[in-house]
Amino acid sequence: MTKKAKEIKINVPQIPKSLHAVSVDEIGFESEELIESIDCFEGRLENQEKDCVYIRKSIFKDISFKGTRFHRLDLQDVIFENCDFSNVDFTDSIIHKTVFKGCKITGANFSNTTLMNVKLENCNGKYANFRFAQIKKSAFENSNLDLSDYQNAVFDEVWLEKTSFRESQCSGAKLNGLDFRTCDIEGLGARIEDLKGIVITAVQAVSIARILGVVIKD
Repeated sequence: MTKKAKEIKINVPQIPKSLHAVSVDEIGFESEELIESIDCFEGRLENQEKDCVYIRKSIFKDISFKGTRFHRLDLQDVIFENCDFSNVDFTDSIIHKTVFKGCKITGANFSNTTLMNVKLENCNGKYANFRFAQIKKSAFENSNLDLSDYQNAVFDEVWLEKTSFRESQCSGAKLNGLDFRTCDIEGLGARIEDLKGIVITAVQAVSIARILGVVIKD
């Protein structure tokens, strides 16, 4: 049975009222470093190699992280606003109670990453890679995720609202219960068994029928 947004309890980031304002240049992002209770604004951290960084109860605005490899990043209670994560590698990361608002995640790699209580809002995530990701109690809203890859990903209590998945690949993904009715799924790639339990409109069923090998004629 599909669940409505109000029935999916998504825990929002808990951010302290008082944060320490810093620029991105003042943060080391060193291995095993704990970054906590900061308000980071503007700047660039591009094409870097960062491993096992912990970020807690913080806000990042207008930061470019393009091309940076954040292997085993651990996020909790974090808000990213208008940040650029194009081609960023989040492989094997844990992202919990985190909001990406108005961010570019084009070509970002979330493979083998756990996303729980995560919200993507007004994001551009074309070509993003979510292979083998665990996506739980999360929401994708008003975002462009065309040509993204969810092969063998697991979706558990995920709310979808006005998000485009055109020509995205979902083979082997666990999609049961996902409600695509407000989304664009034209050209979605999936196997017949992957589609069990999804919720779609009558119009969307025409597109899905192609996967089933059904020819619809008036």
